[in-house]
Amino acid sequence: VEAPPSLVSDQKPGRNSLPRLSRDGKRLAFLTTGSSSNQPLNIRDLATKDEKSFAFQTLFGFDWHPNNQKLLVVERGAAPNTRDLSWLDVSSGARTPFQTLGRMRIPWFSSFSPDGKTLYFLSGQGPDEAVQVMAMDVSTGSMRTIFTSSQATGIRLNGLTLSPDGKVLASLRFDEPDKREYVLIPVDGSEVRVVAAPNSSSIRYATPQFSHDGKALIVGRRKGVRQS
Repeated sequence: VEAPPSLVSDQKPGRNSLPRLSRDGKRLAFLTTGSSSNQPLNIRDLATKDEKSFAFQTLFGFDWHPNNQKLLVVERGAAPNTRDLSWLDVSSGARTPFQTLGRMRIPWFSSFSPDGKTLYFLSGQGPDEAVQVMAMDVSTGSMRTIFTSSQATGIRLNGLTLSPDGKVLASLRFDEPDKREYVLIPVDGSEVRVVAAPNSSSIRYATPQFSHDGKALIVGRRKGVRQS
């Protein structure tokens, strides 16, 4: 992108964060925090500049469904360390309960398959609360494990992005205190592949993103830190 950045919205007081562009590029969802006890989730039509806001108490994450008509929203569940997943219709504002997940003491990261039939997400439901990469059938709610973290495979994961062809997930894998690796995790559960192991001090803990052709992985780096 060669053009300088421009302001998209200044209609909501507070701190606007977590921008999520719909797959068709027509709507932008973003969260506002700091202005009240609620967390408004805002939907902006980029053509008309109209905005809608939906209030949430404790929102852990949200993601566009590939049909561009609804968002998956993740809220704090009634029981400790649970997450309630529901669908938000961005036109009507209607909310439809979807799933409740237990033992979720980690940040929410997720990615939909291109056809919207499978939801991939990070879970803390593994043995001894190990982080797992899960695949959920959206129509039935059934789940399967793709990858489980361990001392041998990297004890933590940060971020989760699906490649454009829907075959591999990218994440940042790390062991304390200084081992960091960008990895590709095949959705069929086959062997994980390390694609880069940069100097840990240069890493920014942001979700890696694929280029549109799927041939490159875009990652964050702290300014002024040399790679070793």
